[in-house]
Parts: sequence; structure tokens; C-alpha cells
Amino acid sequence: MRLTQDDLFRIDQMLKGPGPWRDDYSRDIEKALKELGPAAKSSNSIDDLAKKIQKHMQIRAGDWTIKPDLGTIGKGLLEFLKRVK
Repeated sequence: MRLTQDDLFRIDQMLKGPGPWRDDYSRDIEKALKELGPAAKSSNSIDDLAKKIQKHMQIRAGDWTIKPDLGTIGKGLLEFLKRVK
């Protein structure tokens, strides 16, 4: 059974919206940075690091690949870096 456009929209809203596992993107980003380890330090820019985090956080579901939004990752990454200073 294929997902409808409505199904995809609801999944997208769930991933973007607040929830018990998505209240704090900086927590997810911090976890991804720790898991990336040295690969995170080899990034040339915030954009490059955000792409690495996105790839690390992607989820495979059958034929689909679900990736967090790069803009959300970038925003969370900047907030995380401000907090760490």
C-alpha cells in the first residue's frame, strides 16, 4: 500500500512539530555530534556539518528515506553552539 499525499503531509508535520521525542532539536543534534565524533570536526562550514548531521539522522523506511529538514538542523546547530560557549 502506497502512502498518499495526505499521509506524507502528516508525517512531515509530525517530524517538524513538537512531540515527546522532538521537543528539543539541540538534544538530537548533540547526540548526532557525539556519534559522528571526529567526522564532525572535519567539517568546513556549518552547512557541511548540517548535511553530515542530516545524513546521520536519516531514517530508512522501505523505499523511503526520511531526513530532518536542513534548516531545522542548522538552526538547532547554531543554538547548540551558542549554548556551549
